Amino acid sequence: MLRQALTLAFCNSTVSEFKANNKLHLVIGDGFGSLTSLISLCTDNKIVSINLNEILLVDYIYTRGIFSDTNTALVTTEAETREAFEDSNIRLIYIQAQNHSFLRVLPVHFAYNIASMQEMNPVTVKRYFDDLRNCMSRGVNFYCCNRIEKTLPDGTISRFSEYPWSSDDIIITDELCPWHQYYYSKSPPYY
Repeated sequence: MLRQALTLAFCNSTVSEFKANNKLHLVIGDGFGSLTSLISLCTDNKIVSINLNEILLVDYIYTRGIFSDTNTALVTTEAETREAFEDSNIRLIYIQAQNHSFLRVLPVHFAYNIASMQEMNPVTVKRYFDDLRNCMSRGVNFYCCNRIEKTLPDGTISRFSEYPWSSDDIIITDELCPWHQYYYSKSPPYY
């Protein structure tokens, strides 16, 4: 949770519109609803959480302390996505990962991906980038924090430098994230 809090503090200090009204926040692959919960405490704006089915259920369970069922929607069509976005009572929209293309009908202003694109194969990463580049907003502020390189279980290598970055992208910072250099592990040295 501390890493997500530091991420939001960084975004707030570097992007002037971070707390502006009517800005949609997107969390790709949250896990335990941590970042989604913290965003809800920083802003009154709508949030979209997209994740694999099983983990999206975990996100839902963990965010129930902040969001009631009347303030959330699980969308399964583009039409439901638009309706949930336009509904002033809905604050949090859940999208299953296989429906990531629904992002194209939303005006995403801020997107966050922390250590989950590194779990995706390069084709899936490209699809998310395409969705963000083709969503309804004029530009997306994208916080992307993943390993430099990771070998996936099937042997595919995911490389941060090979994500489909564009020469038109405005890079605010490109460096190792200081609060993501250390983590707990099941094997020695454990930290």
